[in-house]
Amino acid sequence: MKSNIKVVTENFRAIGHAAIQINGITVVAGENSSGKSTISKLLYELFNTVSNYEILVKEELMREFSKLFQFFEIVYTDSKGILNRKEYSKIVDLSYEYNYKNKSFEEINDLLSLFLSEIYSKIDVTKSSRYNYIVSNILGDEIDNTLENITSFINQKIKKAIDKVHSRPISLFTEKLLNVFRDENLPKSFEVLEEKEVIVSLEKPTLSIPFSVQKAIYIDSPMSLGAGSSSNKHWSDLAKFIFFEDKNRSDFHNNDIYTSISKNIKGEAVKFTLGTLSTLTFLREDGKEFNLTEVATGIKAFSIIQLLLKNGHIDNRTLLIIDEPESHLHPQWIVEYARMIVLLHKHIGVKFFLASHNPDMVSAIRYIAEKEGVLDNVNYYLAEKAEGEAYLYNYIPLGSDISPIFKSFNIAIERISQYSIDSDNEDDDL
Repeated sequence: MKSNIKVVTENFRAIGHAAIQINGITVVAGENSSGKSTISKLLYELFNTVSNYEILVKEELMREFSKLFQFFEIVYTDSKGILNRKEYSKIVDLSYEYNYKNKSFEEINDLLSLFLSEIYSKIDVTKSSRYNYIVSNILGDEIDNTLENITSFINQKIKKAIDKVHSRPISLFTEKLLNVFRDENLPKSFEVLEEKEVIVSLEKPTLSIPFSVQKAIYIDSPMSLGAGSSSNKHWSDLAKFIFFEDKNRSDFHNNDIYTSISKNIKGEAVKFTLGTLSTLTFLREDGKEFNLTEVATGIKAFSIIQLLLKNGHIDNRTLLIIDEPESHLHPQWIVEYARMIVLLHKHIGVKFFLASHNPDMVSAIRYIAEKEGVLDNVNYYLAEKAEGEAYLYNYIPLGSDISPIFKSFNIAIERISQYSIDSDNEDDDL
């Protein structure tokens, strides 16, 4: 059964009005600075927030405990072996996302409280002016350095986090928008409908959970593979999907699509692990190996999808958001990439949101989808300038009709003709 999600937003940055259907393969086209990437980021932050609400609240909690972790580290280092090393290792492990995200709030509370009790039972921290200063910095100047007060601080923070997960206030989403767009203004209107019922709205105090989309993955550049530690949060999120398997995934069963990708790029992306270090390698079909960060960007683009498939992160509740999927691809590979998108939707049910400038990508999606019998699940939109506005664009729904998009592409041909030799000759005649 085809899902039916619609995202509606108005008056945000370059977007005048957009009502975008997410139920298959959605393609938006338009000139530069028309708001396409803004929609991509809105979709990503929306579905990333609603699907990972508890993990995001835990991230907030760990940030609030950052000074407490520093206190633990200082006391343990000063203790010269008095404190239990194994118990301290559990605290260090707890500070990493891959550990705390899988622990309950009760488990987090128990680990912190246990180590705190050990500190206060083995070390008289209240006699140290330095420790008193650190604790007052954590608790506030008016609160004494006692085991009971720090325990109460931990309990209150964790209770607040649990309450937030249960109530799911929309503030977590709006705070992320303000942070991502570095803007003081939110969209004038923003709402998400599933089966025609509003599940998210800036007018509602809480966030509902969508059924049709449980995971969003955002790819805006193949270069993210070589980015390492990045200030782009979605690059860091993508790296986690690429390096780590989904523990809850079903058996890898997308062999046909995976094999097709390998055939196109004449090899496959492989993760090698040595101890705690992992590297990504491109294993060419002739047996030669290359660091994946150093291969052609076109190979990187296909390799990202390969790794997402292999690690079990792509299924029928995944929304894959790709800005300019044609970037760095040879025209022949553009067609193959479009075919891969269509097949991922047809055989697995992956949903796509694509922002494209390329006529080959736009037409390949359309005609391959028709051949594969999924054209009814393809929706095109064209960003057109709002009447009387220089910088606002409305997104016009086109269904599967791509002719208006090609008319907009023809503007570029007209622009070229303005600077052609014939045009120069005409100017000379004047």
